[in-house]
Amino acid sequence: MKSMKEILYVFLGGGIGSVLRFSSTRILFSFFNNTIAGTFVSNLLACVILGFFSNLLLEKTIENPTIRPLLLIGLCGGFSTFSTFSFELLEMIKNGNLTYSIIYTIMSLLLCTVAILLGIYFSKYLI
Repeated sequence: MKSMKEILYVFLGGGIGSVLRFSSTRILFSFFNNTIAGTFVSNLLACVILGFFSNLLLEKTIENPTIRPLLLIGLCGGFSTFSTFSFELLEMIKNGNLTYSIIYTIMSLLLCTVAILLGIYFSKYLI
């Protein structure tokens, strides 16, 4: 059983991540008039953050018991949104936008992977 302190860190990080996702979606909606841009950008940013802090934990051996539950599990989990991505993808398919749904899937998978690598790169060379 995880300690109550870890659960609190996940809760706080998840709340912050959810607010960031909500805010970024609203801001990007005002520019692009769709929520897909917000989901896409939120997922990319969460991947950069995940790569950055996971590399700090793994390679730099930072012994901080708050980073993993607060930032990796909570913040990145709340900020990224696979369920919304999947729902939007299903809506595209139901609306007959098969080509766009394939492009969205490939771009999301490729660019989110690159975003994690960028986060790892930043953690190695900025800190």
